[in-house]
Amino acid sequence: MKKLLLVVAIMISLVYVPIAKGLYADDFLKALQDSLHKLGDPWIAGETEVSHLSWEEKQKLCGLKLPSPEELPKKARLSYPHWKNRQPPSEWDWRDVNGHDWMTDPKNQYGGAGQCAGGCWSLGTVGAFEARYKIVNNLPDDRSFPDFSEETLLSCYSGCWSGSHGCYGGRLDSAYIYIIRVGVPDEACFPFRGSTGSCDRCNDWESRVAKAKHGSWDGTTDHEQMKLAVMDGPITCMINQKEDCFYYKGGVYKPVMGRKVIHACVLLGWNSGGWLIKDGFGTDEGQFKWYGGSFVACHWADAEQAVGILLDKHEFNEPNDNIWDPGESIDVVATLKGMGSDYTGVTGKLSTTDPKVNISDDTYSFGLIPNGSSSNNSGSPFIATADASIVEHDVEFNLHVTADGGYSEDFPFVVAIGIERYDYVDVPANNATLTVTDNSAIGYEKPDTNGSGFVYPAGGNNTLCYGSMAFGNSSSYLVDNWYLSSGPDRDWRVTTSPNGRIHWVSPPTMGDTMNIAYYDDSGISGAKNVVCRQDAWAFKGPSYDDFVIMRFTYTNNGSSALTGLYSAIFMDFDISESGGSDNADINESKYLAWMSSGSVYAGITLLDPLGKLANASSIKNATYVHPNNGMSDDDQYKFMKKACHSGYLANGDYGAMVSAGPFDLAPGGSQAVVFAIVGGGSKTEIEAHSDAARTTYGVERRDKKVVSKSMILDITPNPVLTTVNITF
Repeated sequence: MKKLLLVVAIMISLVYVPIAKGLYADDFLKALQDSLHKLGDPWIAGETEVSHLSWEEKQKLCGLKLPSPEELPKKARLSYPHWKNRQPPSEWDWRDVNGHDWMTDPKNQYGGAGQCAGGCWSLGTVGAFEARYKIVNNLPDDRSFPDFSEETLLSCYSGCWSGSHGCYGGRLDSAYIYIIRVGVPDEACFPFRGSTGSCDRCNDWESRVAKAKHGSWDGTTDHEQMKLAVMDGPITCMINQKEDCFYYKGGVYKPVMGRKVIHACVLLGWNSGGWLIKDGFGTDEGQFKWYGGSFVACHWADAEQAVGILLDKHEFNEPNDNIWDPGESIDVVATLKGMGSDYTGVTGKLSTTDPKVNISDDTYSFGLIPNGSSSNNSGSPFIATADASIVEHDVEFNLHVTADGGYSEDFPFVVAIGIERYDYVDVPANNATLTVTDNSAIGYEKPDTNGSGFVYPAGGNNTLCYGSMAFGNSSSYLVDNWYLSSGPDRDWRVTTSPNGRIHWVSPPTMGDTMNIAYYDDSGISGAKNVVCRQDAWAFKGPSYDDFVIMRFTYTNNGSSALTGLYSAIFMDFDISESGGSDNADINESKYLAWMSSGSVYAGITLLDPLGKLANASSIKNATYVHPNNGMSDDDQYKFMKKACHSGYLANGDYGAMVSAGPFDLAPGGSQAVVFAIVGGGSKTEIEAHSDAARTTYGVERRDKKVVSKSMILDITPNPVLTTVNITF
């Protein structure tokens, strides 16, 4: 499904006009220089870091798509009160306003850590936001600060809800909305790697984000409004260029020849000759350059002012294995940053209400922390000791910070005792990767946030918008994390006893990599006291590496029997680039529903109990999702019990689901339902991989009561890294 929470839908990628074909780089450059000379040499062309690239490589550097005519800005007058009496001067340059430089260093989307083809939308958005953050927080001249994470947009906000596809292109409007709603952490939290991958932010990223507060989503190409906006801070613009832009060396660039490209950049000033932009192409052709062409649209957002002392990060050190076990002590180091002014007499005191954790050396004097500077207690860390009898759980700490003038602030954070636990993890098979969570959501912890989706095949793209497990016996008792118009249901809640956050099982009792989570139905009105244990595992060996298995074991901890229950997985696959030209189909004899685009297939298959298959269906989003900007519990339940059902659907925006039931749960009773998320390169392949998932789980043999000479058994601990066949 496309973007349920965003109003604007400007899809961004690139367009080209097929001219200058057949010209090699040297020939193209000579022809370009001749053309420029005839025009009076308005700008200088030459060899650059990117001029030698093939056309295919060059066009990938421009990850934008020309909006349709109805999506282009209508030149409506934007109005801000402080613009009323403002008159733009004849020139402006944020590298020298009031004698100070307010820009950050450009980043090279082509070189360095990788070659981020269509990542200009991320670099352009973050580059403008960094400058606006400097301005609102009065932090001039140091171009290295702030340095926010472009990789967060590339790898954590890619998918159908965002309309963005990482290094394959993205949208400016939704990028700014993400910074408003979620924020971006610092570069050290998630460094730029020049590729789209899993969302591997640091564990404490939420405490390290900077956010925007409001901005312009419809965009503008009105030059007066652009200047008024730039006077508040740099903005992000889509600009019209041609292939000759890759040869720019100096002067005021204006498209002359070559195929057309649309590119995102930071607009930071102007003069009588043109616009000043900050680019992300290489280093030698001038990442600050002058532009004299036209614009497609410009967007911006105002940064929130960071005033006060911030907990920049917290770390702990345990010298043995860096896991805090019962009976052990850890060093806790806090890094504080002063924002908005200088702070003197800064002191931090660490505390906890946990009765089995003792803190010694609990106070540290940070002294003076100047505006924009940081200080930590690494030379004299806080020391926390866990009682030997303590059980594994999360310890809540609070750092109380005071400063001269009556300033005080509290910073809570959590450190786990025992096994590391997570809210979401990637489960890797050799040829597929699926993100699972501790709240029944599949692919992402939240839509387009915190996860990798379902990546298939290895090295390929994410195929999943969002997914969820669902459980219930009516539309009024349907427990899930599927999306409604207001966002995900959030009916399943991670348990605290036992600690339900995801932990890896080592050695795995199933597969070659395995994890477990627990959650209950406490998030829904009329909860029945049902707890679900979620096991997820995958295999590394050939013939078993195209799927990830998920087992949901439901236990009725209530006092009343529950009857007529169903369990299902709903998946909104978006396999084609836009997600709107996929095919969907089912094969109930294979317990399978899937979607496809080209040679990529992704689907859901039931592994157990096969005798309880209730429905395997395609879902037409235009009917069941788009009208309400989400799927109702009533429609979900109809699909789960097969009151709604669809088969083959072609060339559109669809979803898929598979359900099992009905079954009953007596008080204290349990029922396991097992699915696999599976990929393939064709209909034949995905059906074969669906069969392989059932074979490795052993369901067909057990249900058919066939005794074979070869059976697949669970062996604990797992002595090898692949499936073991024990013949007897």
